Amino acid sequence: MRQSDKMSIDINTLSSTSSQIPVWLITLIIGLSFILIQSKWDASLIESFSMTPKEMPGVTGIANLQPALGKALLGLFGGILLLWPSYKSFQYRLTPLLFFAGYLSFCFASVLWSAEIKLTIRNLLTMMFFIAGILGTVRHLSTRQLIDSAIVIAFMFIALGLTAEIVHGTFIPLHSNYRFAGTMHPNSQGTVCAILVLATFCSLKQTEPKRHLYLAAMIIGVLFLCLTKSRSNIFGCFLIIYLTSFWKSSFRIKLLLIFMPLNFVCLAVLTASFFGFDFLEGFSGLINVGRDLDTSDIASLNNRIPLWINLKFFFLQRPLLGYGYHGFWTPDMAELFFNEFGWIIPDGHSVIVDLLLQLGIMGFLLYGLSVLCVFYWIVIDCITNGTPSGFFTFTMILLAITSGLVESDFMDPKSFGAFVTSVALFNVCIVKKEKSQ
Repeated sequence: MRQSDKMSIDINTLSSTSSQIPVWLITLIIGLSFILIQSKWDASLIESFSMTPKEMPGVTGIANLQPALGKALLGLFGGILLLWPSYKSFQYRLTPLLFFAGYLSFCFASVLWSAEIKLTIRNLLTMMFFIAGILGTVRHLSTRQLIDSAIVIAFMFIALGLTAEIVHGTFIPLHSNYRFAGTMHPNSQGTVCAILVLATFCSLKQTEPKRHLYLAAMIIGVLFLCLTKSRSNIFGCFLIIYLTSFWKSSFRIKLLLIFMPLNFVCLAVLTASFFGFDFLEGFSGLINVGRDLDTSDIASLNNRIPLWINLKFFFLQRPLLGYGYHGFWTPDMAELFFNEFGWIIPDGHSVIVDLLLQLGIMGFLLYGLSVLCVFYWIVIDCITNGTPSGFFTFTMILLAITSGLVESDFMDPKSFGAFVTSVALFNVCIVKKEKSQ
């Protein structure tokens, strides 16, 4: 490692670890923060999980009270974690941190050309709370501890969502059009379940007595992930597991992984032919994870493409700098697209699209360079160490990429998925070592 990319700074030497904040307390407060931010008790009762323009967050103050409390709790607790003494020394990989600082500065500078200054300032404040929570968590949690925390928080979301659906009578998993939403949109719930699956999958790589618990948790995560019928998260999650299974596997396992999908397809075709099933229709149903093909909501890829075509016109108006950080999706703009598509559209349903709209080509390049720099160190860590922590960060960035093609969750500072990914990435940029007593 070049000396220019790494700098060591010691902070707050302690004689013992007894004064450290317990991991369970950090997990509980972060989990509570994101439940307040993302959860809506009656989410499963909303038709097609969509809203009207008047119900869009930010239009009414009352609708914002609960998430505002969650953001304030996250930011306040993050500040406490930053000020709380740590018994570790920190080494900083400067190159990715400098790119991130450049991206962050660009976001704040976008106030100068924002199409909606008040909305940009409000979202920048949210991002400050988000960053405080990230840095505070990074200061006290290792990636190994983050994995267990993410598993616990994911179960908190699932348990709360399952309770809400049982109370409302909407938990009908055998119904053909059912999607597990719980207390949020099914796609957001799918992100939570995908994090649970990947966290437990990476934990299975260690030889501990708790492996059977991680396996049980992974099975539960897979079950609820499939119930969300979130295609981007389901296919992204299983593709990541399939591809990472090649890593350091024996030659026999690699051959098995190569030929197993081919054998499955051949067996499915033969079975369909024997029993007279329409294989193409069945395959189409599998690709759409059982969802109604005639649905007209924006969650369908067929309806995202016309949305992206429409958004191209707005991007070309401000290609270099964009409309400012979260300055594009104003209530008026959401209503304009509501009249076009018949559904409230709070974002561009793609990280790439939203980055280009908000911050233009300049912001997109800064964001991309930040991620690429961190990705380099992640690959190095996986090759040299191959630890569950390294694999988890690797799988999370792959999930962010695959899901980010058709969803915007992973660049939303109100998203639990974005938080977990960011903490994992910053743990790569900020290397922690135990201090000598």
